[in-house]
Amino acid sequence: MAENMEEDSLPLREDLTCPVCQGIFRDPVLLPCSHSFCRECEQSNWKFSKNCPLCRESYEQNRVVGNLALKNTSESFLRQLNLLTVQNQPNAELCNLHLKPLDLYCEKDEEPVCVDCVSQHSMHRLWSVRDGTAICKKELGFKVQIFEKKVSSYKKLTKKISNTVEYIKHQAGETEQKIKAEFERLHQWLYQEETKRLEALSHDEKDKIDYMHRVIEMTNSDIATITEYIETLKKEMGNEDLLLLKNFQKVKRETEWIEPEQGFPYDALINVGKHVGSLGYKIWKDMKAHVKYCKYINIIWISWK
Repeated sequence: MAENMEEDSLPLREDLTCPVCQGIFRDPVLLPCSHSFCRECEQSNWKFSKNCPLCRESYEQNRVVGNLALKNTSESFLRQLNLLTVQNQPNAELCNLHLKPLDLYCEKDEEPVCVDCVSQHSMHRLWSVRDGTAICKKELGFKVQIFEKKVSSYKKLTKKISNTVEYIKHQAGETEQKIKAEFERLHQWLYQEETKRLEALSHDEKDKIDYMHRVIEMTNSDIATITEYIETLKKEMGNEDLLLLKNFQKVKRETEWIEPEQGFPYDALINVGKHVGSLGYKIWKDMKAHVKYCKYINIIWISWK
């Protein structure tokens, strides 16, 4: 019975379809040439053309009047379709306000609505559930792509930081050799100074490596979080259309990424110049307190403390 009623309504659907938007008339208006269009469609057309979209006859907008009979017929037709939909789909989700099927999607409010909600969204762009689902999936898919690129970028950053840790160790080894060579040239009496500077280098190395490890941990934590976001988004995209639309705002909020972008630490490497630069001069300068000069016999000796 319901299928026969739907087939019988096809000619009426064609008569009640707006030639511009191809949807059932919403608040239709009548032009002087006797053609009717949705009010929003007519207003959009008027911005670009002063002619009827069908017959191209020019008209003045102040002569456009509302088509009340067509409006009532269109609304009755939609109510009949809603009744058929409810009968054919007893488990279909309904509008909480009007108890009608959620056949439309509001792009601005990002939520599914029924036909009776149209008046509350008169200035909003409405789509069918299928088209609305495609729009939401496209946006969520774009978000997945962004997060996937971010994960790839963070993994490259982690690898770069790991390589830097090895290079820091390499730097520390080379610097240690230079320091030892310089102190060996100054013989045993510089042993104390050598030990002190090696300790400073060791602390510097440890601080740098500890810092880089902390950066790696933070980056891995971000990767884990983003990966969870991706799984959540992909899981949500696999849901039924209406469930996806209802959860869309919540999913967007829960997967919002507000953390600052991870970058390579600018002061990651050891300042070799701090440990090696002008080392001989600095050592001899520090030794002034240990050096005494005898004016008469012209002898210099080192006084050990």
